Amino acid sequence: MKASRVWKVMSWRVALCVAGLSLSIGLWAAPVIRDVGFDANGNAGQISSWIAIQGENFDGTTTEVLFAASGGGTVSATHVLNSTGRGMIICQIPPAAVTGDIVVRVDGVSSAGYPITILPGTFTPGTNTISGQITDAGTPVANAAVALIVNGTCYHDRVSFWTASATDSSGYYTLDWPGTGSNYTVFVLPPRSAGLAATAAPVSASGDITQDFALTAGTTVTGTIEDPSNAGLQNAVVSFDGPGHDQVLTDASGNFTLHLAPASWDLSVDPPIGAHARNIQQVSVTVPASSPYSLGTQALQGGIWVSGALEDDSPTPQPVVAADVTAGPPNGGSDFDEVLSRPDGTFGV
Repeated sequence: MKASRVWKVMSWRVALCVAGLSLSIGLWAAPVIRDVGFDANGNAGQISSWIAIQGENFDGTTTEVLFAASGGGTVSATHVLNSTGRGMIICQIPPAAVTGDIVVRVDGVSSAGYPITILPGTFTPGTNTISGQITDAGTPVANAAVALIVNGTCYHDRVSFWTASATDSSGYYTLDWPGTGSNYTVFVLPPRSAGLAATAAPVSASGDITQDFALTAGTTVTGTIEDPSNAGLQNAVVSFDGPGHDQVLTDASGNFTLHLAPASWDLSVDPPIGAHARNIQQVSVTVPASSPYSLGTQALQGGIWVSGALEDDSPTPQPVVAADVTAGPPNGGSDFDEVLSRPDGTFGV
């Protein structure tokens, strides 16, 4: 599976596929929404369903997600989980939200709007619960993001979020779910400041269940991403998929740091929107137990930049948002590049 140019809340792909995580790059910059992911319907969800927003500059004192509201104006999302330092927000679609643009507002500064579709009906997660405690050597881990994912519901590296929660000061979380089924996975993303490795585990029981997680520091993995001119590339998405998922955005010098469990991982790198560089798709990386571990410098290849805009064929043409645009060799094989069209319908590969 490939990393998407745009969200990929995480590009969680453990036996499924998934969503963008970033380093903080300064509160003076306006928030940027790269992608909104939730299920196989593309940009669509019901009231009370959960969505993942990928982007940049989401970290501040106050982070809000605003939806278009029935009757005009906006309505704030409920249960906003901002995974600080990862460029990822998970939130619940609020009552009164309607089809239109969503906006992320950080400390009073708003992003450009990103269109989504609100489907009829209200999402009901179920009457059973998955609950437990997240710890580090017996010490509770507070403010970890915990999400229940539906396996196999992939649409261009998007996954279907079922429910999500954040651990309290004692490390406890609770997720609602239907109580049966073997196609769910619980993902845990600890705060980056905790210096712990993310993890995941399938749900293997039914009814009301307890599922605890003991996190470890893992291995500190570092590296640098360069553009085709060998300059450090900022805001490239560096994704790792294996016994869990984690990803970061590179800093102003193209550097990244994250914690991974010692194991075999698939590394993917996506340059930022508008960068004239190809992505790196699923390079196998073995992370050793010795820490720190440097992946060195990964230089992205260049090529011919092809850009354009997509519109539908309605009497009043409208931009086509989140269309999958790929460029590859004429006789098949791995794609050179792959992106989703942006809110204005434009793309570049």
